[in-house]
Amino acid sequence: MDVTDILVLVVGESGCGGVLAKSELAALACAGSAAAPEHFAVASAGEDETLLREAAAFGAGRALMLEPARDEPTLHAAAALAEVIRAEGFGLVLLGDGDGGSGRLLGSAIAGELGWEVLVGVDSVRTENGALTIERITTGWREVVTTGPPLVATLRSAGPEMRATIEGVLAAASMHIERVPLRPGAIAWESPPFRFEAAAIARAAEPPAGESPMERLASMSGHTRASVAEPEPLEPRDAAIAIISAVRKALGR
Repeated sequence: MDVTDILVLVVGESGCGGVLAKSELAALACAGSAAAPEHFAVASAGEDETLLREAAAFGAGRALMLEPARDEPTLHAAAALAEVIRAEGFGLVLLGDGDGGSGRLLGSAIAGELGWEVLVGVDSVRTENGALTIERITTGWREVVTTGPPLVATLRSAGPEMRATIEGVLAAASMHIERVPLRPGAIAWESPPFRFEAAAIARAAEPPAGESPMERLASMSGHTRASVAEPEPLEPRDAAIAIISAVRKALGR
């Protein structure tokens, strides 16, 4: 990978016009540090130019206003968003986790339409030696994934509040906003199989939870912490066999 074109999709906080969510600020900061303006674009569905310019102030070279064919929630337009992403040649799509994980579901839905991998609940995304390095941190667990595009990732709010530079704000104020029509999505979000599949993808992509190795292995295999019995003391060889067996089960092997 020489250069990856990055798209950051923003929707803003619920009920707050023109205000970016903290998780979206994290996505914008990662994109701004990973790509030059000519390889960094922001997009938003609707008519909120204030929100779009606020996002573009983080160093984007393009601002896309996605215009739905009809008044419908963003989640309904996953297929149409995927068409735009494919047509524009973006290799990395970033979103904020959103209210109640809505960004995770949207990111999973878009990735499913594109046939791409998705990572949710990410803390940082950076480019190193022509590859993408993704980092997620939870209690007692640090995961670093090195991969390449194409990829969809959602970021959660982490660290201090991030602000755009004054130069970025001035550039965004005069930036030309490209109008891109969205065609209606091919799959209705209300479809129960699709909704449950997208939710399952989002859950599966989350980092393991738990304080001990056994609890994290249990979360990877889909069991709740309460259903995992306390392990009996084992000899080192038997413990290694048990761990390898649990990992294989979690990976479906």
